Amino acid sequence: MKRDFRPETLDLRVDVHVPPLCKGRLGGVTPKGCHPEAEAEGSRENLGSFTSFRMTSSMSPPHTPPYKGGVRSLCIFASLLLCLFFMMGNIAHASELDDARNMIQSGQLETGAQTLVRFIKANPNDSKQTPEALLLLGNTLNRLADVFSERVEMSCYWGKGAGQSLACPQAEAQKLNALYGDGAFKFVTDIAYVPYSGIHFKEILDKFPKSSQAPEGEFQILLKNLVGHPKDVLPRVKSFLDKYRDGEMNRKALLLWARVNQDVWYIHHSWSWVIYNERYSQEELLVRAEPYRQEALKTYEKLINKYPGTFEATAGKSEYDSLKANQDDGETYSILQDTIGGSPDKWGSAIPKPKLRATQRGLGEPGWKGGAPAQAPAAPAPAPTQAPQVAPAAPATKAAPPPPAEPVIKEKKETQQRWQ
Repeated sequence: MKRDFRPETLDLRVDVHVPPLCKGRLGGVTPKGCHPEAEAEGSRENLGSFTSFRMTSSMSPPHTPPYKGGVRSLCIFASLLLCLFFMMGNIAHASELDDARNMIQSGQLETGAQTLVRFIKANPNDSKQTPEALLLLGNTLNRLADVFSERVEMSCYWGKGAGQSLACPQAEAQKLNALYGDGAFKFVTDIAYVPYSGIHFKEILDKFPKSSQAPEGEFQILLKNLVGHPKDVLPRVKSFLDKYRDGEMNRKALLLWARVNQDVWYIHHSWSWVIYNERYSQEELLVRAEPYRQEALKTYEKLINKYPGTFEATAGKSEYDSLKANQDDGETYSILQDTIGGSPDKWGSAIPKPKLRATQRGLGEPGWKGGAPAQAPAAPAPAPTQAPQVAPAAPATKAAPPPPAEPVIKEKKETQQRWQ
């Protein structure tokens, strides 16, 4: 191809092989593959021969300044290079994100999480890929909380000389924060656990509130804020349910609403409330529990009928059957101090479940071959003037205990907020 630049036109001289159908128009219609304005300079008699065509480009304005030094060509070339640069950069970013995803799916959760941290730091303002990376990182760290907590136990509470100070688990939590972000983990003394705080979900809402990952991030943050009095927790869940009235978030909100009501029923039903200055009989506790059970059953039914075949509906059907028989699914999602919104499996997490070295979770549990654990140090006692905290006591298991022989009576002289 030869380019001939002139002041007024841009001419292209092209040598092409002309197929037979390009030798004329059929019924006034240009055959497919032929330029409608092409005028053959050579002979039209030799069908299938190489013919020279002359075409006038409409890209050139009528009064183009004289061509000097190929400025136009340089501009075009520079534009192409710039486009190529951005394309290669996007491909590299996507490849790194895909690598992290593949690592996680293959069970390399920590390596994948650290790859995601590097990706997010290198692309803090990528509105398409960074929210996706933040959500994947948050879900992965949620999965790793059991692994990290087990390591803290083994490092600080197992073996000779362990279990002497709270400084050890707190230092281990800080090491995790150095890897995954300030505030990502915190050692909780009461339950000897290192839960993930959800800071990456919050970052999605703060920096990318209109991204497609924002609703999921909002839901995950809600799961981490379910500890407290039912009058505080239930409105949070109801607000989320009212906000998302259809689709995936509505399915999750319905399941959560049912589960929280089931938790409140279970706590009443198990007589595990801390009561101050009141006397509740066994029968009264059962009466207080029943409305929450009925609300949970009604919500499970709605979920099953509205979203048949989904993970949430399947889980809801199983929990509905148990609750109908005055039983539960064996897990507490809310209200109690040691709840963390439920395990990832209970919400259909796609992140593979990591293997733990110990056969059971928790301090003092057998199963690790490294020997007997040391006792966890007790949390500092509150000052004598501090009022005792009103919170429901976590039962040892989810199985409902037998009814007490006498009415439940727990009294305090101090005026305290009552659990209604």
